[in-house]
Amino acid sequence: MNKYQIIECIGWEEYRQVYKYKNTKTHVTVAIKTLWLQSDGDYGVPCLTIRKICLLKEIDHPNVARLVNIFYNKSKTRVHLMFEYADMDLRKFMITNPVRATDRRFIQNVLKQILRGVSCYHSIKVAHGNLNPFNVIINCANLTAKIIDLDMTIHPSYKAPELLCDSFGTDVEVSRASDMFSIGCIFAEMLMKRPLYDAQSEY
Repeated sequence: MNKYQIIECIGWEEYRQVYKYKNTKTHVTVAIKTLWLQSDGDYGVPCLTIRKICLLKEIDHPNVARLVNIFYNKSKTRVHLMFEYADMDLRKFMITNPVRATDRRFIQNVLKQILRGVSCYHSIKVAHGNLNPFNVIINCANLTAKIIDLDMTIHPSYKAPELLCDSFGTDVEVSRASDMFSIGCIFAEMLMKRPLYDAQSEY
């Protein structure tokens, strides 16, 4: 980690955080997700997350951000997942490039790439589960879009209705269908220049 410099915090929750780093030697940008491992057995990496990590290591697709490396800290209380990153996420691109982001050809191109990336997930029988503009990264030079799996809490504005119902204890899991709902919300946001559902909470 000595050769990486923190650029910004991408996401923060109680037992996981995501930071954007730059390699000071190669200037390559990466996203590093840190998961806290609790020794008392009450917390840790969920089985579903472990399964997803194993599957992500096998994915090699131009529209999916690669899982570059996995490593622990010295005391093995935290595990770090290093993903390739790009210039910015889709939300930031839409804010900083408003004219380009509303071009129909750009929207069509990005949507196709998101669908191809998600199709890769679904081909190995796993749902992404958290598709939103923050989990789509854009290379500004060639407008390549990649979905990235930072696995933070699903934002309610992009959460499928059946998952919102799960907040009340109905025990519904993410699925291919919920992924497609999230993609529809992203598509609508690109067309409307604002979130389709501007939800602040699940309630």
